[in-house]
Amino acid sequence: MGVLAQVRHKQGLDKKGSEKIHTSEHPVKKMYTLLLLSFSLLGLREVRSLRCNTCIYSQQSRCMQGEGFCLAKNDEACATIYYYKSNEHLYSTHMCKYRCKEEHGRRGDLMRVTMCCYKNLCNIA
Repeated sequence: MGVLAQVRHKQGLDKKGSEKIHTSEHPVKKMYTLLLLSFSLLGLREVRSLRCNTCIYSQQSRCMQGEGFCLAKNDEACATIYYYKSNEHLYSTHMCKYRCKEEHGRRGDLMRVTMCCYKNLCNIA
């Protein structure tokens, strides 16, 4: 074995100077690595979950009943539903809403407006 080959061998390099991949790692170390990877992926899922304000009844930007938060599931968004009578705000509700879509509807002098958003705590109570 030449001098260059001996140096590469001692440094754990192959003939091209790239690091050798050691496939004979200890099985416990492999399991530990897989376990850490699994936990980190679970943690990433939680981080990616959309967090929304919840409130059953709010007036003048203050939650009067049922304040909290929810984590949106698949196909959910944060939503605020505003209720008006003769263009005067009566109250609002805040929630995670399945297949949320922005809309408004009228029935006589009553009106309901749904607003959807997709950032954490964007539906301010």
